[in-house]
Amino acid sequence: MSQPEANPVHVSLINGGLEARMRLQPGLGALDRTLEGVRANLLAAGVSARWLDEPAIRDALDRYDPANGLEGVVVARGEPPKPATAGAFQLIDTLRERLEIAERRADTQAQAPSAAAVIGDALAAADDAVSHYERSAFVIVQAGEPLGRMIPSDPGMDGEDVSGRSIAAPASGEPEFKPGDSIEVRRDGAIHAAVSGRLVADGHVLEVSHTLELDGAVDFSTGNIRFPGDVSVSRDIGDRFEVECDGDLVVGDVVQAAYVRVGGSAHIRLGMTGRGRGVLRVRRDLEARYLDDAQITVGGELRVDREITAAQLTVLGEANCPSCNLIGGVATLARAAHFATLGAPGATPTRVALGQREDLESVLVETAEMLTELERVARVALDRLNTLQALGSRMSHAEAERMTEAQFEAADAENKRDRLLEAIR
Repeated sequence: MSQPEANPVHVSLINGGLEARMRLQPGLGALDRTLEGVRANLLAAGVSARWLDEPAIRDALDRYDPANGLEGVVVARGEPPKPATAGAFQLIDTLRERLEIAERRADTQAQAPSAAAVIGDALAAADDAVSHYERSAFVIVQAGEPLGRMIPSDPGMDGEDVSGRSIAAPASGEPEFKPGDSIEVRRDGAIHAAVSGRLVADGHVLEVSHTLELDGAVDFSTGNIRFPGDVSVSRDIGDRFEVECDGDLVVGDVVQAAYVRVGGSAHIRLGMTGRGRGVLRVRRDLEARYLDDAQITVGGELRVDREITAAQLTVLGEANCPSCNLIGGVATLARAAHFATLGAPGATPTRVALGQREDLESVLVETAEMLTELERVARVALDRLNTLQALGSRMSHAEAERMTEAQFEAADAENKRDRLLEAIR
């Protein structure tokens, strides 16, 4: 919008009509140089009275030079629209920091321990007291744990230009945050985990996954795994690492000399090479191609295709291994057992205790349950300990006390577990 040059007050709309700019011609008459005169010219040009900026008009008149006029003064400002915003979430600070650290670790390729130490120190100096094996690339939360708060959506507000025309509020353009079944939003807007599992926060997605899927190996890029659900590992589980899950476990390659505890069933595509240090404890069924030189306890059915060598093996269910050779070690089999051969040429000692003894079986079942519970207590305490240690110098006195309690609980549970294991060997 503009007025002919002959008009002593020239008005143009700028910024999408949200502002009106005034230019005063040289040689204005007395009336045109008053607030009322300028106001009348602006109204005649279509500017709404409600958006006039009278202090700016007075300032322009004070600065007006009759010989040269006055250029480009903004004398009216409309109301810009307020954009709509989609519903979102805000994580609590400690969780956000843990996710940032975990994300950086997840981007790090598996390193030798010495290289992992350098990378770990650069990523988080607060983790100095934590074993490199314990530097997890994941954030695990427990059911009921607070996660953050809900930020409700806002429809925005329409604006108005200086001529009085409405300007529609822009849409947010962002996806709406809609919490799923794994997230609980309480009446006060607080967000809590509805289930235990891995916390996933990506843009407008917040969920707790009860399944942990690793596209790779368990190594220094992941750290030890302690998970309250199912775990799937596409490659192997490395030496000295620990994997504990309350659900099922699937391993796409080999389990090395690691410690593995499974609350459900386990499927190992290849097998386990324990080298005398590996421990595999499965509450339900175990399936593998081979098992070598490891301590293995199976609460359900055992299915092995090829061979079991030099193992300390306990099976409470059936050992259904008709194509498998059992060579060396000690096998305690509570129920029916099917193997291709027992022992091997060369006088390889192979000890087999076969048969169901209800008294012994009940003790073994009870022992397995006690071990599972002790390991769960230790895992929860270690998770809490790692969370508190990540706070570093920001730890409060109360948090320092909780860290001491977590250290004691973890050590006590691990000590009881070790004594129980020693007693049944």
